[in-house]
Amino acid sequence: YKAIDEQVTIFSVALMSYDFNPTDIENISESSGGELLIAANSGELKELYRQISWKIRNQYKISYTSLWPNTETIKINIIVEESELTSSVKTTYENPFYAPTPTKIIKIPKRPFFLTIFDRWWMKLIIYASIFIGVTLFLYVIILLIIPPSQLLKRRTEFYGYKPVRKSIEEEDEYKKGGFNRFASLISRIAAKRGFVELFTLRLERAGMKIRGSEFISIHIIVLMISSLVIYTFTNNLPLTVVAILLGAISPFIFIKFKASQRIKKFHEQLPDTLQLIGGSLKAGYSFN
Repeated sequence: YKAIDEQVTIFSVALMSYDFNPTDIENISESSGGELLIAANSGELKELYRQISWKIRNQYKISYTSLWPNTETIKINIIVEESELTSSVKTTYENPFYAPTPTKIIKIPKRPFFLTIFDRWWMKLIIYASIFIGVTLFLYVIILLIIPPSQLLKRRTEFYGYKPVRKSIEEEDEYKKGGFNRFASLISRIAAKRGFVELFTLRLERAGMKIRGSEFISIHIIVLMISSLVIYTFTNNLPLTVVAILLGAISPFIFIKFKASQRIKKFHEQLPDTLQLIGGSLKAGYSFN
């Protein structure tokens, strides 16, 4: 075992005799990588020792790396010269990593020029912006279909004493100046056909927000488009961007409803004191009369 641990090769020589039993010696030699040599008489010992000496002096470990890996059959011719002695060996083996050369060249057809335009960044930006605008307008169309027509909305609001205040021509001209105001007036003309602007104006007034309905819609669309583009630019995740568009489209309506409910709550809290004050004033007037 020590010879195996030290990587020592053991060669054994046995001379045949009456009690010849070299089993143990043979096992020791073979386990260490050596061998057992047997001589019939003492005259053969010299030749056995010469063979052992030859094997000890001619132990080589050879590593070979092919300069051209894609070869089907590798042929090796090894020649060793040492102390005026020469030995050679030839071997051949199949290359396990051989891959035959392709017999057919497949060419990918060139894309038409009009399709290569879609690979440019500005075209991708236009496509993404069109998608965002389409989703936004789709949401507004759904809301428009839910909202009642303009005449019905006017009748319902006038029943509660609400009548939209008409502005003078000078105020309208002053309002239309500027890029944003022109965009807001365009949105106002599109959305006013179904009373969308009037509905938003009514809800904004109920919420106590001093902003026009057309301005609110314009700001909503612009902020939604810019935020969607920014989110997609930094995340490059289309599903996340669509979710952000939906949340951005719904959140302003929730905020307006929350502000209106807060004002109604304050009104209900102040209503008893107001009625009591009016009742006291009426009593004072009757007593004065």
